[in-house]
Amino acid sequence: MKIKGKLSESLSEERREKMKKTLERMELVRKEDNINLRKLIQEKLKFCEEEKIKGLNIIKELIKQIENIQNQVKNLDGAITALKDILGIKSEK
Repeated sequence: MKIKGKLSESLSEERREKMKKTLERMELVRKEDNINLRKLIQEKLKFCEEEKIKGLNIIKELIKQIENIQNQVKNLDGAITALKDILGIKSEK
């Protein structure tokens, strides 16, 4: 950054140097802040991606459980039908 304007021309060399150093420090702090913000955002992104994967894995597991339960219900339905046939009871559908 540069010191601009008519005011800078009327300042002493010492004062201009002091202002220049202040501007340099401000620029350095801004860069550090940007780096820190970027790191925070990257950490948040990583966390979100990991949580998404966990969620998808839970969904896959739940789908497997649903399929198992559906198979059990089909087997029970078949057993009920067979037992009713043995007893001579009409199936209701």
